[in-house]
Amino acid sequence: LKGPRVVEVEKTMETQVDINWTPVASSKVTQYTVRAVPLKNYAPHLGGPLEWKYTDASRAELFGLSAGTLYNVSVWAETSDGPSETTSIFAWTQVGEPDRPPPVEVLSRDGPRMVVRVARGTSTKGPITGYRLIAFEESSLMSFKPERLVGHKEASEAGTPFYLAAELGPDHGGREFVLGAGSSHGGFFNAPLLPGEKYLPIQGVASTLNGI
Repeated sequence: LKGPRVVEVEKTMETQVDINWTPVASSKVTQYTVRAVPLKNYAPHLGGPLEWKYTDASRAELFGLSAGTLYNVSVWAETSDGPSETTSIFAWTQVGEPDRPPPVEVLSRDGPRMVVRVARGTSTKGPITGYRLIAFEESSLMSFKPERLVGHKEASEAGTPFYLAAELGPDHGGREFVLGAGSSHGGFFNAPLLPGEKYLPIQGVASTLNGI
């Protein structure tokens, strides 16, 4: 007996994949079995397969999956004559937030420049795809608000005491970087620091997968 002709992914989230399938052409179907087998992820352990059973259904919400994981999702029908053939597809869950990085290590400060070490990002929910470095004026009474983060020019015009100085690639983890060097990184101007101002460097870690 042939299995479902088509199995499709409707929606993916961090820990859930919604699918649908075409019913098997048999009047003897008692239930459908869906199995999700993890094939690849970014955690130390891959984890085991998960299985669900449904009666009189042609769609399913697969809960309890791991973020940033590639699954082989299989669907087949159980009938009074035995199981049907299996129809399978591949599905990624969405990435989750990476781990919070430690404070940025300041190696030296010389006038408009500050040498820092970019802490290596970690995540069990997806790949590390980049870093952001932010310069924050310590004398300000305003707290850091990520939703107000812009480049140096826009921050200066708005009177915001912090700005995005650089967007860096994933290979910068663990390396030194000069804040205030006057160069551009990822489309952001790494403006010279004000010599009389104390700055707190802040680091962000990016994790994206399949455009998300």
